[in-house]
Amino acid sequence: MGLKVTGSHIYFDKFQSNLDEMINYNLKIESPYLICLYASYVDRDDFIEKFGLINKIEQKCKENRLEFCYHNHAHEYKLFSGVYRFDIL
Repeated sequence: MGLKVTGSHIYFDKFQSNLDEMINYNLKIESPYLICLYASYVDRDDFIEKFGLINKIEQKCKENRLEFCYHNHAHEYKLFSGVYRFDIL
């Protein structure tokens, strides 16, 4: 059939607990994109902490010649004290 894997959708928790496994698997199947499909958070501090971890995950992916992507959702466009969440980053 000639099908190729173009990316893997992965929950944030899997990136946290099994990053090396996710990287190795995607290298094995020649999938260039690791896509974090959702990260939940309870408040501003949790949001900042999670995206700090995401920056570290992205760096590790780059070190392995993989591209990290984040699939955003509507909750990232809500406000924390009058500031859009993505503007905090």
